[in-house]
Amino acid sequence: DELQFERIANREGKSIKFYDSRFDRNNSKSFGHLLKHNSYDIKTPSTKEINKIMNIHQKIHFEYISSSSKDARYIPDYFTEGGAIRVNDNYNIHYLYCKVIFQRGSSDFIITDPFGYGFSSIFKKGYSAYLTIHEFESDKFIVKQKNAIAKKMDKPIPNKNVINLSMFTDKIKVYPKVRRAIVKIEKSWKYGKIKPNNSIEKANQQKNFDTILINCYTALEWSLMAVLNKYPIKPSLINALQNNSYKQNSNLACKFAEKKGYEIPDNFKLLEIAGGKYKAVISGPAELQSLISLSLLSTNNNHPFILLAEKFPEWLKRMVKLKSLRDAVKHGEHDKSNNTLEEVKLYRTLTYETIRILLPETNIIDRKKDNAKIDDSDFDDEQEREKANIQLQTDFGYNGIKIFNHNIQESLIRINIFMLENSSSIIDEIDCSFPITEIASIYQNITNNIVRKQLSNSSKVEIEKNDNFQEKFYKIIEKHFNISKIETPQSLCYVNRNRVQQALSGTNITLGANLIALINLANLDILNSLSRIKPNL
Repeated sequence: DELQFERIANREGKSIKFYDSRFDRNNSKSFGHLLKHNSYDIKTPSTKEINKIMNIHQKIHFEYISSSSKDARYIPDYFTEGGAIRVNDNYNIHYLYCKVIFQRGSSDFIITDPFGYGFSSIFKKGYSAYLTIHEFESDKFIVKQKNAIAKKMDKPIPNKNVINLSMFTDKIKVYPKVRRAIVKIEKSWKYGKIKPNNSIEKANQQKNFDTILINCYTALEWSLMAVLNKYPIKPSLINALQNNSYKQNSNLACKFAEKKGYEIPDNFKLLEIAGGKYKAVISGPAELQSLISLSLLSTNNNHPFILLAEKFPEWLKRMVKLKSLRDAVKHGEHDKSNNTLEEVKLYRTLTYETIRILLPETNIIDRKKDNAKIDDSDFDDEQEREKANIQLQTDFGYNGIKIFNHNIQESLIRINIFMLENSSSIIDEIDCSFPITEIASIYQNITNNIVRKQLSNSSKVEIEKNDNFQEKFYKIIEKHFNISKIETPQSLCYVNRNRVQQALSGTNITLGANLIALINLANLDILNSLSRIKPNL
C-alpha cells in the first residue's frame, strides 16, 4: 500500500487514461494502450513466482542505487523489513506504464522501466514475444516505427559535394566504363571510411564496402578489355585454348605467369577456365579470369603485364582473394561479408595502381593537381535503411520478414534503399545492375533453401554422377512450364556440370545450378505451385 501505483481515470476498451505518479496526480493525465485488457485471464500467482519477481526487482534496485548519486536515491527501499509472503485470492491488478522508445541509428527499440530504473530488458523481452503472436499489436508497432521516422526534423536541402578523381588524368574519360566504376568506388569510399557508431551505421558501412569491392573487380575487367583491344589476341590462340581442358589452360597460363615474375600460390585455381569462356572475349563482355589468362599468354616485351609483375609480383594472389570477396556479395552471401576497412583500402589502392599501369595515359605525375571532379549529394543512409526496413515489415508483416534468412533480408533492404535513393532520379540515367544482382541473389538463396529442405525431408535422395540430370530437367520443365528443350534459356543449358552436382547436394553455388537442382529434386506439390504462381519462371 505504500507504493505509488498509477490511478486509472478513464478506460474504454484497450484505451486508458490515468493519473501519472511521476507528476502531480491532480493535474497530469497520461494516455496508454492496454496490451491485455481482460483481467480474468490472469491466474493467481504462486509465492514462488512472487519471490522470483521480488528477487529480480531487489537486484535491479541495489544496482541502481549503487550507481546513482546520493541525492538520486528517491526510490524507497522495499526490502529492509523483510517478512513472509502471503497471497490474497482477492488481489488487486496494477497496470504498469511503459514507453517504447526507438533509438536513432538502430533498428532496435528499448522500453522504459515502470519503477523508474531506466530501461527494462524484462519488459522488452515480454513485449517482443507479445508482438510475435498478436498481429493487431505488431501492425500498430509498425505504425509507431513509421511515426518515429516521420517525426524526425527534416534536413535542409543538401549542398552539392564534390568527389575528387584527381588520382587519374582527364584521359580516364576515354574509358567511360572504367571511370563509372571508379566513381562508384569513390562515392562508397566517402561514406565507408567513416567509423560506425551503431548497428545501422555498421550495416551501411558493409554495404559500401561491398559496392567498392564489386566495382574494383568491374574496373579491372574493363581495363583489361581495353588492354586486349590495344594488343589484339591471335584467333589461333583462342582456337587452341577452346580445345583444351580447363586444367591444361591453367597449367599453360601459370607457366607464362611465372616466367613474367608473378608469384603462383599452391592450389591456384584462378586460371582454370573452360575453353568455351574464351569465346566471350571476342563476342562480348568477358570475365576477369579469361582476360587475365589471355593477357598472360599474349604478352610481349612492351605489354603492361610485364610492368605489373615487376611492381606487384603478388598481384595474382590478390586477385584470388578479390574474386572470393566479390563472389560472396554477387551471390547474396551477406553473412560472409565482413570486410575490414584496411582490407577494402588495400584493394581500392591496388585497383587504382593497376589501372594506372594497364592504361598509362591515365597515370598522373602531379598527384596534387585536381584533374577530374564529379558532383554528389549527401544521403542520409541511416534514415533510409530504417525506412527500407519498415517498408519490408509493412509488405511481409512484422513476423513475415523474420521467416527469411539474413542474406535474403539484407538483399531486400539493399533493393529498397536503392529505390529510395533513386526515387527522384531520371529513369534513363539509373544504372540498375546493382538491384538486378541483388534480386538474382534472392532467387539463388530461396532456391537453395528449398533444395536443402527437400534433401532433409526425403528419406533417400539419390542423384548419381552418371545420371543425366540435364535431360530430366528438360522433361520436367516441358511438362510443368510448357518450355521445350529448344526454348530453354541457353544460360541454363550450359551450366557447369560440377556446379550442378554440388547444388544437388545442397551447396549454394550459383543461381543456374540451384534452379536445375530445384527442378530435379522438387516434389510434385512444389512443381505444381511454381508452375501455377510463376508459369514463366
